[in-house]
Amino acid sequence: MESNAIDQAQRSVVLCVDDEHIVLNSIGEQLKRGLSQPCLIEVAESGEEALEIVDELIEQGTHLAVVISDHLMPRMKGDELLRRIHARLPDARKILLTGQASADAVGSAVNHASLYRYIAKPWESADLLLTINEALKSYRQTLELARKTTRLRRTLEVFQRFVPRDFIRQLPADDVTTLSLGAGVERDMSVLFSDMRGFTSRAETMAPTEAFGFLNRYLGHAGPIIREHSGFIITFLGDALMAAFPGGPDDALACSQDLYARLSRFNDMEGLRGDERLRIGVGVNTGPLLIGIIGDDERWEGSAISDVANTAARIESLTKKLGVAIAASESTIAGLNAPEKVSHRRIGEVNVKGRKQPVNVYEIITTAAGGEPSAS
Repeated sequence: MESNAIDQAQRSVVLCVDDEHIVLNSIGEQLKRGLSQPCLIEVAESGEEALEIVDELIEQGTHLAVVISDHLMPRMKGDELLRRIHARLPDARKILLTGQASADAVGSAVNHASLYRYIAKPWESADLLLTINEALKSYRQTLELARKTTRLRRTLEVFQRFVPRDFIRQLPADDVTTLSLGAGVERDMSVLFSDMRGFTSRAETMAPTEAFGFLNRYLGHAGPIIREHSGFIITFLGDALMAAFPGGPDDALACSQDLYARLSRFNDMEGLRGDERLRIGVGVNTGPLLIGIIGDDERWEGSAISDVANTAARIESLTKKLGVAIAASESTIAGLNAPEKVSHRRIGEVNVKGRKQPVNVYEIITTAAGGEPSAS
């Protein structure tokens, strides 16, 4: 390949292929004088040589914008060459330049190589240059569209971390662009509220970045467990989180037990020993939950509003006092499809802050596999 001082990664390439050296020289001279934008011009005298150049360009990350190929060449005809190039670089613009190509050959290139143009020999210089300049413009437009699409997709991926897909799917809209402030839906769900034990005092001994990192590592441990059990996180509240389970109590309680059981692994990964080991409390409640979008015209947030969510948080706050790791409401136990799979015992009626009537609370029995003897 020709050497060039210009950075090839930033410059498009026009590849000319013909088994007649005089034709290549003629095309090359016309292109050097008539291209509307600077390009690297590469030449090949056979299909095999052209494919070697294409592979080198791909390896270097250089854009092959346009291929101009003769049809009748030894060993590999132009339509076959263009098909092979198309398989490697579908966006490159392919031009067949020949006076002897059959209709079948042109049709094959159109169907299998996305042929951009067919130009008959002998060609008019002005027609050739106009075609190639238009092909370059078309290629660069495709490239720019691809860049914008990639950027838009990455932007969307970031925004979906703020308002996850699973939350959006619960809302009454087939198209997210139709969502509006106040959009919401009320459904029976189980709400899981989980809180770290003693994180505030733990954070006092850490630098802010260290505390931030520890918190994110734990949430990064807990989030996948919730999703494994068909739940989604509604919100993070400092060192606490609230998640909803559209499938109901079976998913929520299985998740709560899994969170507890796998906490030991997290502690081991963090190198925590003795009193340093992280403990959590979990409260689960079930009932009608209104989830939707709250905020103002400039700032939206997905949220859940109902007594069910508030009571789940209150039940969790009782776990330390009750000396249990996981507690659930009577409505949660009553809603189980497979109660035999969940070991539990009734604690009794407990006064919950903010409620006039006591709540019937059950302990969800955890196994020694969790490695944490107590939530207290």
